[in-house]
Amino acid sequence: MALEDSSFLGADLVLTADEQAASESLMADKESELDEAFQDSAYPPSQSFFQRKEDMEASEVFQFIRWDKTCQIFFKKTSREVQKD
Repeated sequence: MALEDSSFLGADLVLTADEQAASESLMADKESELDEAFQDSAYPPSQSFFQRKEDMEASEVFQFIRWDKTCQIFFKKTSREVQKD
């Protein structure tokens, strides 16, 4: 199992305490959503995107990823502005 874990993309990265906490929170949300989906047989990716789009967008995992991308865009713009000065 350790050999398999070491072959994952990013396995050699060392996370800060904040990054580790964020990762653990995201994984807990992901596991919770998967458990819930398997309980009621409503696993969103197994169904039509158009029927489940609102459910997917409302998920905690989607919100986390969406927020992260928004922050990345903001910080990239901000760093460019600082470099111009």
